[in-house]
Amino acid sequence: MRALLFLKAFLCTLFYKVIYYGKIRGYSYKVLYSGIIIINKGGLNYSDGFRAKGGCRINITNGSVNIGKNVYFNYNVSLACRKKISIGDNTMFGPNVMVFDHNHATPVQYDNRNRYTSSAVSIGKNVWIGAGSIILEGVTIGDNAVIAAGSIVTKDVRSNHTLVQKKNNTEVRHV
Repeated sequence: MRALLFLKAFLCTLFYKVIYYGKIRGYSYKVLYSGIIIINKGGLNYSDGFRAKGGCRINITNGSVNIGKNVYFNYNVSLACRKKISIGDNTMFGPNVMVFDHNHATPVQYDNRNRYTSSAVSIGKNVWIGAGSIILEGVTIGDNAVIAAGSIVTKDVRSNHTLVQKKNNTEVRHV
């Protein structure tokens, strides 16, 4: 069984490296078989020890994604890149985390619905990002930071800090 998983991982990684020749740089066979990678005029660089669980998606259009050593993506992590996303060593992503380095230009009208604003996203070393968090364009997260589950990160988070977003529950009475 283990040999079959190794073979699957090896073949899927080989498939992606052939399809995106010169656009993917990394050596680990464990990473690429567990999700979807789409690259349109861009590149993906990952270091040793990068692991991703099932359902992960990396979509790169005219940008670059750089992933440091020993980075871990839990289930369904999604990166959407049009400029640059950098992730430091030893960073962990909980399930269903999304990172966007772009947004639609506003006001959204029929003639500009495919225009975007883009700003690089930088995530430091030894960062923990909790389940369901969303990181938006232009954000820098410093080293050793913690992002609590369910957070929407729109501004920079300093090194050695924790971001917790409390959401008030509203009870709706049915008549």
